[in-house]
Amino acid sequence: MWVRLRQLGEFEAVTDPLTDYYVHPSSLSANPATMLLALDRIIDTTLVADLRGFDRWAWRRRILATQLCSAGLIARDNGLKSELRYMFRSLCAWPSPLWEPRRFAMFAVSARNTLR
Repeated sequence: MWVRLRQLGEFEAVTDPLTDYYVHPSSLSANPATMLLALDRIIDTTLVADLRGFDRWAWRRRILATQLCSAGLIARDNGLKSELRYMFRSLCAWPSPLWEPRRFAMFAVSARNTLR
């Protein structure tokens, strides 16, 4: 929704919180696999729709890497065993430490958590 709204005009920053939300353990937002499927449906049609060639490929991979890292955090919050796998896939999707370098630290924490 936000990506589509951005196509209609500019956004303005608001410093005050305007809403609260709660993620229930059984909600769609708590399921990393569902979140990634939804991303896969919109990434080409919306997020990189105006890009071509290498730029399209690179941005698609970067977005995927970021979302896989988020999926790992969701898995961690929900006690799912897939946490480390998502973090590893994030690094494989875009292995550069210059893009979201915190992913490497998160991967290390996930590896430590898995070994415990």
